[in-house]
Amino acid sequence: MGIQIDLDKCVGCGNCVPVCPFGLLEIVDDKVQLKEGCNLCGACQEACDYEAILIEAVPEVEAVSDSHQGIWVFAEQRNGKLKGVAYELLAKGRELADTLQTDLSAVCFGHGIDEVNRLIAHGADKVYVVDSPDLAINQEDLYAQQLIELIRQHKPEIVLAGATALGRAFIPRVAAILKTGL
Repeated sequence: MGIQIDLDKCVGCGNCVPVCPFGLLEIVDDKVQLKEGCNLCGACQEACDYEAILIEAVPEVEAVSDSHQGIWVFAEQRNGKLKGVAYELLAKGRELADTLQTDLSAVCFGHGIDEVNRLIAHGADKVYVVDSPDLAINQEDLYAQQLIELIRQHKPEIVLAGATALGRAFIPRVAAILKTGL
């Protein structure tokens, strides 16, 4: 899953650079390079006259069915400390879960996060923690892969995430790959 640039086909014309809504493309040594943070919107691929930008196809995913249950909150952390947006989302998620008569779960990625128990205290029925040194810093690609795997495995009906820089960087990618709405 992701985007690939075929450097053999890229002529360095730069048509793709101004169409990236996040400014993640640049020309280096007469070839386009992609910075981290791409959400696979496809604007650059459409702008490329040389078919040098490829977005890998993703297998079709079934529509949400009765097998999908529960509300999830992505609990963002930085340097092992949960961000305030996690608690705000848990409060709203709790209201929604109570209305829909379902469980509320928090999902947290990082390494050595010492505040995970606070997620239960703030309303989560369950907490999914992926603890790895690779996730110690907010790496959008790894976070997207981990969240996609968890969603496919546990099938929540709703996932809430903050409109933070991190949330805006990787949640659209997760939604696009899973073919869901934002």
